[in-house]
Amino acid sequence: MASKGGKLNPLYDMAEAQKYAKVVAKRAKAVEKTNDKSLSSLFYFKTVQKKKAEKALEVKAAGDAVRNIAEAL
Repeated sequence: MASKGGKLNPLYDMAEAQKYAKVVAKRAKAVEKTNDKSLSSLFYFKTVQKKKAEKALEVKAAGDAVRNIAEAL
């Protein structure tokens, strides 16, 4: 997770995850528009997309945990 000044910043991380989601969506459209059907490029794209989706889920879970702790206080 990204940190700022040694403290976790879930809002920053969530914004980064949203940026990645937008980039992945744009790339998916670009891949669909091209006629490049080579397995290696599609495999690479799917691998990158999967890793970014996993990162987004981790960031969301961390943000939810921080929110829950804040509400408990």
